[in-house]
Amino acid sequence: MGPFTMQGVSEPAGQRGVIPRVFEHVFESIQCAENTKFPVRASYLEIYNEEIRDLLGNDTKQKMEQFTQHPRGTGRLT
Repeated sequence: MGPFTMQGVSEPAGQRGVIPRVFEHVFESIQCAENTKFPVRASYLEIYNEEIRDLLGNDTKQKMEQFTQHPRGTGRLT
């Protein structure tokens, strides 16, 4: 998926990307839940040339640790 697919444009609403649609869905669902609090954390990850970076983090150039999945379905940070 490219940047347009992920972000899209704000108008017309039908061309919004995955990220704005997901945020809208999450916060609408939270708003409908009465007498309940939800902690919300978000990361916006870039995966490029097998390097992972959190684009919402303090240092967007810092590489994140990589998660390796093993055949049995377990994983570990490398």
